[in-house]
Amino acid sequence: MQTREDLQEALEKACEKVGIVGASVCLKVGAKSWGAATGFANKAEGIETTKGTLFQTGSIAKLFTATMIQRLVERGHIDLDKPVTHYLPDLKIAGARAPDALNVRTLLDFTAGIEGDFFEDFGEGEDALKHYVEACNDLILQFEPGTMRGYNSTSFSIAGRLVEVLKGNTYEQALVDEVLDPVGIERHGFNTGAMLRYRSAIGHRFDAEQGAFVPTPQLTLPKALTPAGARLAMTAEGLARFGMLHVRDGVLLGGERLIAAERILDIRTSYGTVPPGKLERMMGVVALEAGATRFILTAGETSDQNAMLVMSPEHDMALAIMANVSGGATALLSKVGLDLIEEVTGQRINLPTPDFSEGDMTVEARQILGSYSNTTIYTVEEKEGDVTLIIEDRPARHLTGVRQEIPLKPLKGSRYALVHPETQQAVSTLEFLFMNGDDEHASHISHATRLFSRLPHS
Repeated sequence: MQTREDLQEALEKACEKVGIVGASVCLKVGAKSWGAATGFANKAEGIETTKGTLFQTGSIAKLFTATMIQRLVERGHIDLDKPVTHYLPDLKIAGARAPDALNVRTLLDFTAGIEGDFFEDFGEGEDALKHYVEACNDLILQFEPGTMRGYNSTSFSIAGRLVEVLKGNTYEQALVDEVLDPVGIERHGFNTGAMLRYRSAIGHRFDAEQGAFVPTPQLTLPKALTPAGARLAMTAEGLARFGMLHVRDGVLLGGERLIAAERILDIRTSYGTVPPGKLERMMGVVALEAGATRFILTAGETSDQNAMLVMSPEHDMALAIMANVSGGATALLSKVGLDLIEEVTGQRINLPTPDFSEGDMTVEARQILGSYSNTTIYTVEEKEGDVTLIIEDRPARHLTGVRQEIPLKPLKGSRYALVHPETQQAVSTLEFLFMNGDDEHASHISHATRLFSRLPHS
């Protein structure tokens, strides 16, 4: 197998087969590096992708935020186990002072318990994060911090504001000073201004009427979500370079130590498990086992761009994949990345797939009916024996206002499949949880790593 040497050809074939507009890949193993790029950064303008093209990292920025905070921990500026209100005394959730259980660690390991998809836009000013955190007063506390795990962008924006207060600077400048410059990521940007300085990819989505991919209308998410993944962009080489900082436990490619190994290990080493299931508490990453190797993964999706970073400390390897269509990096991991990883490590990663198996149900429709919230509202209704999920934005939120009705198909236990209304194919699964001691009414929905909590009087 010579995937590394044939990377350019392999990437081109995979993009053509899957239907990806533009992509860039970088693999680093020890002191060696392989890279490839193909397609268009902007198809409408005929701007080709190069290895120097910037792609948005999406939620991989969460790992950058966690790394920056660990640097501040090392210098004694932050204590991960202190309440967030020690640093942000005015922080309120659901109209009350944030509980002491909401400590800095819970902001970073997805156990904060705050509604996690708060995407309100507070403008382009340097006070965007400040106003964002003030608005968290309107959010719901879904569970006691530290007791469950649900994907959370809100908590990372709060963590970004905490950095601003301690550093006396913007989040963006703090990240440049603490991480990007020391790691040697020279080509980067946080907003559309970077597109004037560097060749930058924009997202594309398929337009059925035109029968072609067209640029996505919204180039970036709101500025206040930058610490969670809204704006940070860089090359695949820059992302892989950052990955090597984690692979080498805080040592830069040049050999200098940037951060103590203890602080890096604190990010990727599980220090407990929580529901749903037995999810590991780690900071902005997940782990997959393949043979004797433990791989660390983080991924991001924003504005129809997709990025993925796979790391193996045991094999001194980091693989960055970036694409400018939704799900593009995930597809390329399957088509190209897994072969690269196997060539380097001798191990084949088996990516998790949705479980659509059917069996005995342990819940009745009456136990799951009602409304659940994670900023977006999930309402479960029963009509003529059929269960339907209605998805809509909470009133007064600065969101799309789209309302969807999706049939639910019972699987087994307390799990249901979301069924595409036209194709009738199962597209994802959700699970109803009973975490409040009430066996008659589900307390939460777990869907796509996110938690939705039952609204009062629902």
